[in-house]
Amino acid sequence: EMRERRPDTSSKEPEHKPLPRKQRAREDVLRDKQILIAVALPLVLLVVTVAIYRWLYFEPRVSGPCQGICDITADMLERSRAPCRPVDPEKLFFLHIPKTGGTTMKSLLKAVKPRKGWEMVEMSEWRDAVPQGVVWLPLDQIDRVRPDAYEKMYREYLESLINSTTNHRQLLFGHVFFEPRALEGKGQEAGDGRPSEQSSRKKVVFATVLRHPILRLASQYDFDRVQAKSKVYQEQVRRSKGVQPFLDCARNETCRSINEFGRWCNLQTRYFCGFSGDCKSDESGGPTEQMVKRARENMMRSFKFIGILEDWNSTVRVLEAVLPTLAEGISDASRGGDEKHCAKSWFGLSRTSCQGVKNRNDKRDRSVEEKIIQEDVLPELRKLCWGDLELYELARRRLKEQAKECLE
Repeated sequence: EMRERRPDTSSKEPEHKPLPRKQRAREDVLRDKQILIAVALPLVLLVVTVAIYRWLYFEPRVSGPCQGICDITADMLERSRAPCRPVDPEKLFFLHIPKTGGTTMKSLLKAVKPRKGWEMVEMSEWRDAVPQGVVWLPLDQIDRVRPDAYEKMYREYLESLINSTTNHRQLLFGHVFFEPRALEGKGQEAGDGRPSEQSSRKKVVFATVLRHPILRLASQYDFDRVQAKSKVYQEQVRRSKGVQPFLDCARNETCRSINEFGRWCNLQTRYFCGFSGDCKSDESGGPTEQMVKRARENMMRSFKFIGILEDWNSTVRVLEAVLPTLAEGISDASRGGDEKHCAKSWFGLSRTSCQGVKNRNDKRDRSVEEKIIQEDVLPELRKLCWGDLELYELARRRLKEQAKECLE
């Protein structure tokens, strides 16, 4: 008899029973939670990170109402003499000349900013004001703009900052040449603190810090090769302009020419001269008589304060005396002392505390500096730096006179 053949079911997939409705619902909820966590967790971490960063580093435009000296009273004016007469500008235009202690000065001013209640506006750099040749416009646009049109656009940018309306004081800080348009209109204070015939609607006051021209040049020379922000720029300088020590280069005519010592050793003159037609360099890149004359006039007429890096103690004390509504407490901040004038330091991480702001110039090698500025060592270099040397000596004598009136 033939046996009855049964169908082969060994190769068929086993039948799955459908999950109970409640179990299926629980699995759907679990999957939704996993998706939500996967999406939300990075967002939460981002928010927390930003909050921590802002807590540690963010500086509000204005920290709060001014404390201490917030107005210049009639009694203060009566007790002061002309070189030390205090002013209360709506805007302080601070020219940051490279390698003159400007970064230290900015740190000190930021240290007292929370107590004085003003706003710091860091201006975009002018292309000829720094060795790196930075530009205000993007690189893909600058080649399509004529130099005169570029200057016009940049000066309009400065003018917009100067003429902006605020209900608090401002410090305009940056690598920028002197801008005479800031002196137009009513309310402007002259360099000696007296109301000028043409004063500003915004009462703009100019200030800066100078450094011995040859020391400034030596510092820039080394900075460009080993400390500039761009590694590409450092390598470019080393490859195209050499790696000789500064003194060796200064004694060599070819090296001085390649490194444009005549131009960069008179950079401070160029800052004071500004954007005038008189401010064009000669064929070698050095200053002309017209440039130095215009720079000297601007310096003496339009600057309320000019500090000297080599006399840092007098610099910060005179600044505090002539601009108390903005700089009160800066001398304490420079010493790293009286913390009532400084922002609190959270675990040593605050950028605006007095800690670490103490005069960085104490670390300079004085013996090297003395060797650099000896007249019998670098007579040719002193000839190249004649414009800056003239203005530096003039500013140094002026600061000495101010210190005598302000600090005695």
